[in-house]
Amino acid sequence: MNKNAFTRILLFLFTSISFTSYAQTPFDLNGVFEGYRQIETDSLGLGEPSLYLYDLKQDGSNVSGKSTVYNEKGYYAEVLIHGVIVENKFYFEEYGTLDQVNPEKKDWCYESGHLDIGVQEGKISLKGSTKSFSKKYGVFCANGYINLEKLLANKSVNFENANQTILTVANVTVSPNPTENIASISFDLSESHEAIIEVYNLEGELILNLLHRSLLAGSYSFELDLSFEDEGMYIVELILDKKIYSTELYKSKF
Repeated sequence: MNKNAFTRILLFLFTSISFTSYAQTPFDLNGVFEGYRQIETDSLGLGEPSLYLYDLKQDGSNVSGKSTVYNEKGYYAEVLIHGVIVENKFYFEEYGTLDQVNPEKKDWCYESGHLDIGVQEGKISLKGSTKSFSKKYGVFCANGYINLEKLLANKSVNFENANQTILTVANVTVSPNPTENIASISFDLSESHEAIIEVYNLEGELILNLLHRSLLAGSYSFELDLSFEDEGMYIVELILDKKIYSTELYKSKF
């Protein structure tokens, strides 16, 4: 085999591994979602609820679009958003401000985290507690609670097997979070399992294939090295017998 042919094979293998993405999801997040976000801080308690709109476009399990927020005085900000669907969760990150009232007075603290996807009477909803994370300072600003419902029902979606069982594993922790480069995932197993640990970005691309082997009962800790990745949010998955535990991991220089 000549050198050029060998190089092409290596390039093909690298591309195939680096851009592995999630399979087609039964959920359809195309469209506009409307709901409310309420901030909770340690010192101030619950703040005034703000009207939130998500205008989303979906390609497979990848989602992009924008979010628009209104406070009691009216229009406040419009922000770019992207993310990926994993099982029945929408992992997302606001990453760019399109427009904002009085930007000189405040650094926008982007929403990031995950929302649970629910289906009721043909309508899809996004619910849960999210976080506001500042990449600039590497800190969490506040918690926020968002409940969003799709404005129009989509009758064509097949929801069969949409709510798959997500495994709860004992004492699972990912720390430090956020991390500058290196974090670890730790967990306890009460019995033997075939285990996979993977890390994805918000485009659904596999960036770290850490483990794929059988583990005996016991306590485990594995290092997650994000040294060569950009700042932002990543999804850590622990897969045991085809059941998934997933959580977000933030990388930030702080």
